[in-house]
Formats: sequence, structure tokens, C-alpha cells
Amino acid sequence: MSARARAVRQIGVMSLAVLLLAACTPVDRESGSKSASPRSASADTAERTSLTQELPLPTTVVCNGHGFLDVTFEVDALLDPRPATELGPAAAAAVTRQDLGPNAKGVAFETLPEDWIIGEERADRVVLLRPQSSETVQYITLPADYEMRLFLIDPVKPVDASQWYPTFENTCAFELPLREDADNPVIALAADNSPEDSFIDIWVSDMTCRSGLSAEGRIEIVRLREFDDRIELAVAVAPPSDQPAAATCQGVAPTRYRVELAAALGERTVIDLSRIPAQRVPILVTRDVG
Repeated sequence: MSARARAVRQIGVMSLAVLLLAACTPVDRESGSKSASPRSASADTAERTSLTQELPLPTTVVCNGHGFLDVTFEVDALLDPRPATELGPAAAAAVTRQDLGPNAKGVAFETLPEDWIIGEERADRVVLLRPQSSETVQYITLPADYEMRLFLIDPVKPVDASQWYPTFENTCAFELPLREDADNPVIALAADNSPEDSFIDIWVSDMTCRSGLSAEGRIEIVRLREFDDRIELAVAVAPPSDQPAAATCQGVAPTRYRVELAAALGERTVIDLSRIPAQRVPILVTRDVG
């Protein structure tokens, strides 16, 4: 395997490291409580493999909380990814075909890409994912941790390498459910956070249809863990008690929310634990929000 391919294999492993690394003693707050004493490394690692004891990592996930053409993904494929260069011969031939018609323009690959990973590889379907991230965002929308390209065999024709039909592309993010009675919002850091402050302000956007109701008063910090080099954060938004039975889906400005820290922010990275793999929280640079 080439050095580049080995590097791609580490993409998910490096992202998972924020869940598994026990390099320093954390300050731990879950639902507002602070740990009374330091944990051993083994206990710390065991807890990080799941967000809480009640929320182990699922075995499969779907794109952005809903199925895209009924595609589900094995979590192991995200946390221990295989580069696209390891596709089998049939799948490799499918994703590099150039005669799939106009819909395939810009989607099929000329050669197997080293910076994409295998989301799924089956006889009738191949899904490739490319991790992507940004330190800043202009507005809050559905997260796009991955670019996705989907290759299918026409289900009404015999399964044959010559029957692959035009491909699709989309973006995806994968969520770790935090609460059965709450939703995962999309979060971003406020642009005016200061390294000297012992708090961070975040923007919280409830992406569920709420008939125009803001997230004010419904935001909950499910987990907050502080380390020398990073802050791990998980945020949930409870449903409103007075939401109409038939909710509408108009856009609502994100809600600014302050998270108190045990020490100054400094140069630490803020990590969103609600995503699989965990992701860096971007800075919302738009000034006229809220």
C-alpha cells in the first residue's frame, strides 16, 4: 500500500482519536455536573467509546439523519476507513467508467482516487466518501462532513458490469443520537470568542421543523469535557412543550448560547461529539446573525 493510501486510511482513525485519546486528565461535565476526581486512563478510554453509558455507538448510520436512496453505512467504515484504491476489480471498473451519459459527468473518476474512502461496496452498489471540513462557515445549514458519490446497477436489468447507470452525488454527515427525547442541533462557534475568556459562545440551530420557534430555553449541554488541547462538546435541543401538532418548516435564526468553561479557552480546539466521527466545530463568521 502506498504512503498516500495509508494516510487516507488514518482519516477516520485520527477523527476518532478525539473520542479515545487519554493524553491528559479532563474536566468532565455531563448534564452540568463536574467529575469529583480524576479517572484512570482505562476508565476514561472505556467511557469515550460511547458518549454515555446509555448511548453506545450504533453499528449503522444514515446520511444526515435520513436515508438517501436507502443507503446505510457501517460505522466501522467511517472510523476505520479503507481508501478507494482498495476497491475490488468490479467496483473499481464501475466508478471509473466514462460512458455513463451526461449525468455522470464530473462524478465518475478517471482513476481510483486516493483521498476518497469506501462507504459501501456491494455487487449492485458502490458508495465513495471524501472527508471535508472547514474552520469557518458563512451560515448554518445541514453539515456536510463528507462528499458522497453513489454508483448503482440498474435494478430492472441483469446484474452485469455493463449495466451500471448514471451516478449521483450528495453531501453527508452522520449523527450520534444524544437523547431519545431531544434532537441534535447544528452548532458553530461565535466569531468573537476570546482566548482569555473562561467561556465560549456558540450558535445553536434546531434543524427540526418547529413552526418558527427558536431554540431559546431548550438547549442542553449533554457532555462537556476539557483537555489541554481541546474541548469536547455535545449539545441537544429539547422539543418545545407548545409545538403545534402540524409543524411548519420555515427557517429560524440560530440561538446564541454561552458554555461556561473550567479554564480559559486559549488555543484549544472545540470538538462536536454528536457527529461520527467527531468533528471540529467551525466558526460562524457572518456578523448579522440573530
